[in-house]
Amino acid sequence: MNTTTSSYQWKIVDKKVETPTVTSLYLEPISEKPNFIAGQYVTIQIPNIGPAEGKSYSISNAPHEAQLRISIKKMGNFSTAILNHQLGDTIFTSAPYGFFYPEPIDTNELVFVVGGIGIAPCLSIIKHLAHTNNPRPIKLFYSNKTTVEIAFKKELDTIAQDHPQLSLNYYLTQEETVNTDCITGRVTPEQIVSSLDNKAEAEIFICGAMDFTKSLWKGLHNAGLPQHQLYTEGFF
Repeated sequence: MNTTTSSYQWKIVDKKVETPTVTSLYLEPISEKPNFIAGQYVTIQIPNIGPAEGKSYSISNAPHEAQLRISIKKMGNFSTAILNHQLGDTIFTSAPYGFFYPEPIDTNELVFVVGGIGIAPCLSIIKHLAHTNNPRPIKLFYSNKTTVEIAFKKELDTIAQDHPQLSLNYYLTQEETVNTDCITGRVTPEQIVSSLDNKAEAEIFICGAMDFTKSLWKGLHNAGLPQHQLYTEGFF
């Protein structure tokens, strides 16, 4: 990921544990809050902790909200160092950047295929579309290992209650889904394609770990979806 050169300073005003491995930081701007497009990310830099260029994290809330929410999966020294920050501490980020978002004028069916923390930019987009009462159909295919690892499930369920154009499909790969609203097993390209209202026009956004993203992109392309309908963001 590339970033812009602008730098912004933020104060951590809240921390929320989303899952055993994911925590959200709620940030208020010290001076000005940059505008961003739902689906974009910022790069965080921590002095004396590499890499020197920092690491990029997707924004998980919508542009209309006063605070900026960054949701971080603990998976190494850098993410641990970020999450060790306390309320009242300040951090620096780049300006928001990235191109993983639908164009505002599009009206075609929108499909998100998500693995784990890949939900962050997709949730930002979903929240924005719901806030603006966008009528386009939205389907979410969201894969996790177990129930406790589903970040933002309550938030997504609440959005879906008020916005019937949002369809939620939760998948669990390492847990039986008895008496739940989840599906046991891995999400497959065939399941996604069979759900589409119009295969020739649907826009598919795939986000997750690199292997997840590559595998689903390849499977959907082999199933007949052209490259211009497939958008990806790989996390590592």
